[in-house]
Amino acid sequence: MSYIPVKLQHLDAESETWSDVMTLHALKVNHKSGAETFDTGAGQYHLALVFRFAWSRLIEALRYDPQHYQLVYDGHLFNIVGYDDFMEGHIYADITGVAYG
Repeated sequence: MSYIPVKLQHLDAESETWSDVMTLHALKVNHKSGAETFDTGAGQYHLALVFRFAWSRLIEALRYDPQHYQLVYDGHLFNIVGYDDFMEGHIYADITGVAYG
């Protein structure tokens, strides 16, 4: 099984800067969706990916505080918009991230 490196960053609310927390290893990364939106006349594409991680307390922290974390994958920033620990099984956690660009 191959592991996919994904960097986890945390937002310091006081300084409003992002800092690296650690590099996580995703078990898989799946394309969830992509959509184009038009805001003030300019088109933007939003890519959504689902990152599957082995469940841990650190991963679960993202569930309750997603706005203060982001993922960096393949050089792109992903805002965390979803968390799924299937039936609270604490085996895997699927984190949905959206890149705006």
